[in-house]
Amino acid sequence: MEGAFYRVFMRALGMKVNALPFEQLARITPHELIRKVRSKEIQLEALLLGQAGFLAEAKSDHPHVAILKSEYEFLKKKHNLNPMPMSAWKLFRLRPQNFPQVRLAQLSIFYHRHPSVAKVISEMESTEELFDFFSIHIEDGFWLTHYTLDAESTARKKSFGKDFLKHLVVNSVVPFIFSLADYNRDESYKQRSISLLERLPSERNSIIRKFEQLDFKLNSSFDSQGVIQLKNSFCDMKRCLRCKVGIHLMKHYAEVG
Repeated sequence: MEGAFYRVFMRALGMKVNALPFEQLARITPHELIRKVRSKEIQLEALLLGQAGFLAEAKSDHPHVAILKSEYEFLKKKHNLNPMPMSAWKLFRLRPQNFPQVRLAQLSIFYHRHPSVAKVISEMESTEELFDFFSIHIEDGFWLTHYTLDAESTARKKSFGKDFLKHLVVNSVVPFIFSLADYNRDESYKQRSISLLERLPSERNSIIRKFEQLDFKLNSSFDSQGVIQLKNSFCDMKRCLRCKVGIHLMKHYAEVG
């Protein structure tokens, strides 16, 4: 169960731009290995950044980077690891706080702090509990003045913003809890996942804005997830004639045209 959530969580952590690289990282760095090294945060950070290919390309002579490289070389030999290429990651037009190096540093803090994740979140009832559980704050150390392993920046605290926390809940916690209904043969998990979506406000993105222009009233993440699925399953596939919304819109424009 922990391994299943780990893979879903990793994909959500990458958002749309780096979902696939994060998913690949989860495949080559399984949760069993995360669990083995999680007691030492520096080793966990080294493992994630090394497997992602960032340590091999780092040119910094900062002591923290040197320690990370040393720790990763030890883990690489011990566990016969093969890192992914750094070129797999997309950095263009990303906001600095979304850089994958920062996310991986935050991820190492998260798993160092929480030996059990899936079991804990499966028992949480409120979005406030989930937001508190996933909140990560970097307020000192190397990452206070870095967004990458090389370039130093102005000191700034690194944390998951409220919109990003909502994204994590909607795209990792909710589908995971929903899937537990079949795994545990308990339909109450489905209702709990739907309830979480209904308590969260609608997402804000270009897809949502276009549906709102068509007078869709999207009051919660339950609504916004529905129209996103509608777009993926019908609009993108050009299946307008099999979609009740598409048929309604075509009739409307035919009448006014």
